[in-house]
Amino acid sequence: MIDLRSKRMVRGRDPVTSFDAEATNRVFRKAQIQDFAQAFWTSSVDGLTDEEAHDKVGLVSHTPRIGDMKRAGLLVGTGERRVTKSGSKAKVYKLTEHGQKLMRELNEGEQ
Repeated sequence: MIDLRSKRMVRGRDPVTSFDAEATNRVFRKAQIQDFAQAFWTSSVDGLTDEEAHDKVGLVSHTPRIGDMKRAGLLVGTGERRVTKSGSKAKVYKLTEHGQKLMRELNEGEQ
């Protein structure tokens, strides 16, 4: 469903333990992406900033999941910018048609 193979989480020069951990981390990363996709899917506003998405998922520290989701074809920028808690402006993203289709399939599967 969500293809993350395009981006390796380790480099060729990393120790063997990093490669061993990659499979576990990939599962965790995929679960986080599904949490973020659900946040976008259930959002009552037209799209979310990175900060808003992290708040909705309940994560205090920021992760690279928005970038992962963009690369996977799940998110696209709306062209809008919103003011963040710090006062700076941040890009707003929304689910692509592909992302919406995946969320419909996931939510139908849970019923």
